Amino acid sequence: MNAKGTTEPGEIDAVLGELGASVSGLVEAVVVTVDGVLLAAQPSTPAAPRFGAIAAAMIGLLHTPVTAEQLGTFEQVLIELGDAFLAYRAVSSSAVVAVAVDHTADIERLGFELARAGMTLERSGVDDLVSSARSEQR
Repeated sequence: MNAKGTTEPGEIDAVLGELGASVSGLVEAVVVTVDGVLLAAQPSTPAAPRFGAIAAAMIGLLHTPVTAEQLGTFEQVLIELGDAFLAYRAVSSSAVVAVAVDHTADIERLGFELARAGMTLERSGVDDLVSSARSEQR
């Protein structure tokens, strides 16, 4: 966090690096705004923006029934695939951490580490970085 109390892009990279070191089988991890702006990726690959856009779309799809049925706020979702898992964790109302892990991952550990990463980013003022990223996109 800088002197103004806001998150710097390198801090998000550090949080994703810690997540990757703590969770076995990490394929990809991103922090993305709910409208699809990629803030950080671990590892940084050409596929990261696409993975981030998919994460934003998934969160948008989940938001509609949660809001319509007054079920509370989105916290976390886990999708089991044939050989992998996708996990999404709200960081704030404007950003999400999305992770793809292979079948070797410890899912309980993944849930714990995603929650920790989300809380760390939320406390560090990620919403200010989201606002900055959005204004740069315009």
